[in-house]
Amino acid sequence: MNVLIVDDDVLAVQGISSAIWTEKLGIDHIFCAYRVQEAKEILKKEKIDIALCDIEMPKGNGLELMAWIRQERYPVTMMILTSHADFQYATSAIKLGSFDYLLKPVTDEELNSALERAIQKRKETQYLEKESKNWKKNYKVMLERFFSEVILGIIEGNWKMLNEYAKQRTISLEENMRYLPILFCMKKWSASLKECDRGSVQFIMKNIAYELFQKTADKVVCADVHERGIAVLLCGTWSEEEVQKGCRQYLDAFRESFHCDISGYCGNSVKLEELAGEISDLRKEERNNVSVEGQVWKKSGQSGKKRIYDPFDYNEVIQLIREQQEEQAFYRIHSYLKMEREEQKLDGVLLEKMQNDLLQAIYVLLKEVNVQAHLLFEDKESIDLTALALLTTEDFEKWCLHIIKKTGDFILFIKNDSSVVGQAESYIRHNLDKIIGCEDVAREVCMNADYLSRLFKKEAGISLQKYINQERIERAKYLLTATETSISMIAQMTGYSHFSHFSTAFKKATNMSPINYRKQYCRKDEKMYEENV
Repeated sequence: MNVLIVDDDVLAVQGISSAIWTEKLGIDHIFCAYRVQEAKEILKKEKIDIALCDIEMPKGNGLELMAWIRQERYPVTMMILTSHADFQYATSAIKLGSFDYLLKPVTDEELNSALERAIQKRKETQYLEKESKNWKKNYKVMLERFFSEVILGIIEGNWKMLNEYAKQRTISLEENMRYLPILFCMKKWSASLKECDRGSVQFIMKNIAYELFQKTADKVVCADVHERGIAVLLCGTWSEEEVQKGCRQYLDAFRESFHCDISGYCGNSVKLEELAGEISDLRKEERNNVSVEGQVWKKSGQSGKKRIYDPFDYNEVIQLIREQQEEQAFYRIHSYLKMEREEQKLDGVLLEKMQNDLLQAIYVLLKEVNVQAHLLFEDKESIDLTALALLTTEDFEKWCLHIIKKTGDFILFIKNDSSVVGQAESYIRHNLDKIIGCEDVAREVCMNADYLSRLFKKEAGISLQKYINQERIERAKYLLTATETSISMIAQMTGYSHFSHFSTAFKKATNMSPINYRKQYCRKDEKMYEENV
């Protein structure tokens, strides 16, 4: 607790200051001022909890100071300490919120007793302020969660049912309230919004919306839609001009602060029970916008209409991939997208259709050469590009180029059977310490296991499984003769889960136990072979 003493009498200030039981009352610091203006400067700079103030002072009085404190809304408990017993002064002080009115001279007991009561009152006020802030914060969170559940269709129904849901969450709704939803979404992450910050992007988006739209409508509520977007709900009444102004400011704020473009999609005024449907239409508008960013779009009413797109020949693309002309294959897709954009047919629906059709054509092509496509495209880069492909035309083209190039490169690779066998052999040699089988090797080269086994036997003259077993035994022979590693450890290092399995397999391949093999072929002293296996 901090106390401020305001009195033009220097001796009075010193006397009051020395009389206060600072340690007993828990007072951290006592500030002193001899003029009203001096007291104002202290209040501006320091956190003052209780102020003891005289009334009559040069260049201003205590009542004027109290009025100023009240006007500036400083959280200070005021006490008057004066020699004036005038009833009018006391009345004015009480009206201005004075906690106590003490008359000089005052005893130490009277002063500290009054301060003790004031401190208790200040603590109670601080507690209530804290609880009020917590309640407002929690209420805001509950309100956002409720509207998120409504707009995402998690809770639905007519007005009566939705109102019951709200009451269960201690949320008060008005039956005839109208809502104007605005969807704000970003398509790309800027350098300012790093990967580690993505979890807080919605928090940033909502805070900016509350700041810019708070005076636009009777009430503003923000709700999560997806990781790149939020819905801003203007409740009650609003000015269309102010809405447009707020939207422009919102887009400008993100462009200036985070160097990225956000698009806004403004819906129509609806009732609470119509809100989910309206947001759903806006999300379709957002998904279909794959070309233009940094604008505010008014709901077009075209979201439910089916478009007719120009046909696209995927057979030509596949043939170009077969012929190792990947860039030409990609150019065909790029030219088609450019044509559809010029005819204003390019949207998210078209990109999704093209993605599905292209994948289907490529899967058929890969099946012809016995490649399991889902294994070929399960790497992180392919997964990440696929996740972003339908956001913008640029992202879709990046994905197309990646898929076409990877398909063409792999087809070229498997045309040389020895390359596939070589890759399988390399994988086996580098993973002999693991329990691997034919399926694991086939997955590594993105092939069907049966086809790979036939190909391997044709090229290597030995079955795939037999080659794995043979390489394990060869590795074990080397470790037994060139190292002092225990035999039980060698069993683990060559992919055998149990020592007995290793011993059986080794004896079957060499007609000798691992111990006898080491004794016969190792030139070192036989004492090193007395080991616990």
